[in-house]
Amino acid sequence: METRSVHFRCDFAQSAAGWPLAATYRIDLPAHQLTAAARTLGLMPEVRLCSAVSGTANFLVIAWLRTTEDVTGFEAHMCEQLPDLRVHDRTVTLVTAKRMGRLLDPHGRAVGHVAWDDRSTTP
Repeated sequence: METRSVHFRCDFAQSAAGWPLAATYRIDLPAHQLTAAARTLGLMPEVRLCSAVSGTANFLVIAWLRTTEDVTGFEAHMCEQLPDLRVHDRTVTLVTAKRMGRLLDPHGRAVGHVAWDDRSTTP
């Protein structure tokens, strides 16, 4: 059933949380392991998002980390938890300019917003 509702969440500055950088991992997993992988990886405190996606790399993980040195350590931890996991690509984001429609300063604090054009949606 379509509810046509909008759900908002509260977010906070990465730097204030002590996790100043984000690492995005594009992963390949056997299809029958995707649900279990989401449960396993979703319990890790660093993980902000994990989801099955389409394409060669069929799983996406975004983690907040403390240092660039943590990128390979976190990847190794994921591989220990899920031995069939294969990382196709990893990207490190040092500064995020926008999140959830909010423009961010270099410290990740909201300083403005991006207007939402509701004309682009269909009824």
